[in-house]
Amino acid sequence: MKENDSTMQYQARVDKGRAREGRIMEEMRKQGLDIIPASTSDDILRGIDGYLTLVGHSWSTQIKVRQSAEDLLFVITECGKPGRDMKTQADLYAFLIQDQLYLIKTLEVRKAISDLVELMNRQHQRREGKFRVTYKGVDCELSTQGDPVSGNSKLMAFIPATLFTDVIDPIHTPCRITI
Repeated sequence: MKENDSTMQYQARVDKGRAREGRIMEEMRKQGLDIIPASTSDDILRGIDGYLTLVGHSWSTQIKVRQSAEDLLFVITECGKPGRDMKTQADLYAFLIQDQLYLIKTLEVRKAISDLVELMNRQHQRREGKFRVTYKGVDCELSTQGDPVSGNSKLMAFIPATLFTDVIDPIHTPCRITI
């Protein structure tokens, strides 16, 4: 039985996440992408996992994985403060969803999340901690959840990748790595 990452101790989650990021970077290199890992300080202080070179430009990159669903998951706030996905200084998200890798500009994600939070606040329509809305023709969800380990309240966004039209390059890869 797979262990749920959210119930693991902090250091175990960090170690597992770094190993997963390394495997994803290796798969990206196999697909012809030029990516190098970030320093530990860039990872911790700036939320940057690696640097991806595309069209002659180096993009600081945050790697995210979604195994069990087909949407992008973002931590907006935790304990009323900006969540890790709102604090990252990365230019791009490299988001692996099942077999597809999406490279999405961080600014596009932040704009969508800002719009969704504004809609939620304006409509005051949260049911059971969830707010569902069609935004730009795509069904999205904001949800308040408690962290299983810390108990801290988090506001999460669940957004289908199809929302982002300013995707730099959706890469359809035959990723066969075990995550």
